Amino acid sequence: MRNKSLNSEFYNSSKHEEHQPFLEQMDEIITDLEQTFVKLQNKKEDIMTNKTLNNVASNTVSNCNAFYVEKPNSEENLIRKAFLDYIAQGNFDYDAKSHLLSRDESSGGYLVPTSTFEHIDARLRHLCPLRSLAKVSTIRSESLELLIDKSSMDAGWMLTDELSLDGSTPDLMKLRIQAHPLYAKPKASQKILDDVGNSLEEWIIAQITQKVAALENNAFLHGDGDRKPKGILSYEFVKIGDGQWEKIECVKTGEINRNCLLEIVTALKSEYLPNATWLMSRSALTAVQQITDSLGHFLWQSPLALSVPSCLLGYPVVISDDMPAITDESVHVPILFGDFSSAYQIVDRGEISVLRDPYSSKPYVEFYATKRVGGDMVDFDALKALSIEKQ
Repeated sequence: MRNKSLNSEFYNSSKHEEHQPFLEQMDEIITDLEQTFVKLQNKKEDIMTNKTLNNVASNTVSNCNAFYVEKPNSEENLIRKAFLDYIAQGNFDYDAKSHLLSRDESSGGYLVPTSTFEHIDARLRHLCPLRSLAKVSTIRSESLELLIDKSSMDAGWMLTDELSLDGSTPDLMKLRIQAHPLYAKPKASQKILDDVGNSLEEWIIAQITQKVAALENNAFLHGDGDRKPKGILSYEFVKIGDGQWEKIECVKTGEINRNCLLEIVTALKSEYLPNATWLMSRSALTAVQQITDSLGHFLWQSPLALSVPSCLLGYPVVISDDMPAITDESVHVPILFGDFSSAYQIVDRGEISVLRDPYSSKPYVEFYATKRVGGDMVDFDALKALSIEKQ
């Protein structure tokens, strides 16, 4: 790539003799760079070749990090194929039927195979903001029971060899979070089911998750607890300092400004700040993006990469279309802030059943997909809100 004879003449000239060691060192560095460049070019060609092979080997669900690699002779793959045959044609292999028979007598149907359920679960986390923020527990029973201490735990330094008891009792309560049944009823013509072919699994995953995620998003925020999860926004909001069990502290303001945002962050206890996140509506995001500090710098920090979330006052921001928009209503809560993993508990039954019904909606085939999910607040100190009150 370079003419070394010219360099040799340059090295041998008395005028530049004192610089010869330095130039020789530079020549070695350039040679190493040329060799590294050739290696990188070869590696790039190998990667491009392997990428094509990997695309054939893996069945990737779009907009989801989960993937499934077929193991032709495995029991799991045989069960999965039997389930897809049932979805497409209504036929079910007898040997696989016992593995997928639903234990839920009220809904019936057949359980989604483990690999398909993992795809659905990953897609729901992607589509449902609170699933990615809150604590999610999988259960096998009808409900999850938690023992909640509403008072401060008694602790201190021992002044004598014996522990001094003051006779006070903790304020304990048992919280039961029920897993409520919900359903989705996607439908398609038999022709569509025949045409999708190898994409049948992706189709059923997309249909179920789209409908279930919409229900869960709304319930985790607005649910009244009556045969559905108890939503965060269904609880009473009180001013900062008046918080207690079943009441969420909030900053009340006429419009979103810098001072009220700072007050929310300051009000949250330090133990919750490391995992704190903003959850807001799109209209609230628009208002927040226009707020500046005293020097004219925007409080909103746009991400420098797709994998990095946007930040407000140093804390990540998540957008939910089910959060109340800023409107002319007298009172609404468009912004939540806190440690959602400590504040809210989601409960999953851990299985989804599907019943194929070719009769109720002729000429379409209807699929009755059911699952059980619940949710409720478990720590009211871990969350603060911004309430807009119009005069």
